[in-house]
Amino acid sequence: MAIIPFDIQLFGQPGNSGRMIAEMDAKSPIAEIMSQVAHVVTGRATVKKPKKSGLGGILGRLGKK
Repeated sequence: MAIIPFDIQLFGQPGNSGRMIAEMDAKSPIAEIMSQVAHVVTGRATVKKPKKSGLGGILGRLGKK
């Protein structure tokens, strides 16, 4: 469902202080990914497919026509 990159500072500080990751850095991309996963697990949202970038997206659009 998601690939969550490891950031030692982002995971270490909240773990040591007993706070949530989103409380420490709400604008972090990792916090957003974890929020999306939580919404899907609780049934409050659907999985969003990532947009294709680069040549894969362009070639995919050309093949549909």
